[in-house]
Amino acid sequence: MVREATEACLKAIVEHLAEFISNPKNKDAKFEDWIEEVHPENVAMTKKKGRKIDPRFYFKRSDHRMIWNMLAHNRQRDSLIVHPRTMQMLRESLNQSVSNQLSDEDLASLRQLNLDS
Repeated sequence: MVREATEACLKAIVEHLAEFISNPKNKDAKFEDWIEEVHPENVAMTKKKGRKIDPRFYFKRSDHRMIWNMLAHNRQRDSLIVHPRTMQMLRESLNQSVSNQLSDEDLASLRQLNLDS
C-alpha cells in the first residue's frame, strides 16, 4: 500500500509539472515558480529575501527536484537545472526559518541532524 501511495503521489507531481510547463506563460519558469504553485504551503515571503522555499525541496533525493531536473534536461533547458544544496546552506536556511519558533534546546538538536539523507 505504501508503494502504491508513493507511486500515485509521484504520478500526480509529474502530471502537475507537465501541465505547468505546457502553459506558455511558464515557458521560462524556474523550479521555485513551480513549487510555489504546486505546494504554496511550503513557500514563505520574507522581508529581506522575498520568496523562501522549504529547504527540503533542495535535498539531493528530493523527488520534486529530480523530476524537475529530468524534464529540464529533456527540454534542453539545462540552465534551469536545480542542484542540491550543500549541508551548510541547508543548515543556515533551516536555522533562519525556525530560529524564531523553537527553543534554544530544540534548535541545538536540529543542528545535529544529518540532512544528507
